[in-house]
Amino acid sequence: MEQWSVLLLEAHRGAGPLLAGAAPAVYMGALTAGRIAAQALPGLSLSHLSLVAGAGGGAGIALAGLGGSALVSMAGFGLAGLALGPLVPALLSRAAADDPRGTLVWIVSTVSYAGFVVSPPLVGLLTTWVGLPAAVACLGVLGVPLALRSFRFFR
Repeated sequence: MEQWSVLLLEAHRGAGPLLAGAAPAVYMGALTAGRIAAQALPGLSLSHLSLVAGAGGGAGIALAGLGGSALVSMAGFGLAGLALGPLVPALLSRAAADDPRGTLVWIVSTVSYAGFVVSPPLVGLLTTWVGLPAAVACLGVLGVPLALRSFRFFR
């Protein structure tokens, strides 16, 4: 979201530099708000956070890509950040609790950073076929397996 949001808003939503430049801040601010909210609700399980992250994050990303205006896309960035924010800290906490040697923490961190490195070229490649708005929206599909996986944990 943070790598492509400015270009999406400037080139495809007609936003000026000030509004477009605020897109990463909206996303990161929503990530922070999501993490703070999750800390205030300690009863949330990892499966519930996975469901919220998968459904809300995926929907937010799709809305950001397919939204017809800069403000709708900004709302999508905010929704994605709010929904996805609590998940990685929860995963790291769970990994640390379940594996005192740190192997799971290493795996979660590696997968997380790999996604951070791979996503910009992936979106760039998709952009050559379907354009930037649809390429960003395609990333929302990645939330589906996350949301579905959460059902396995519900008892």
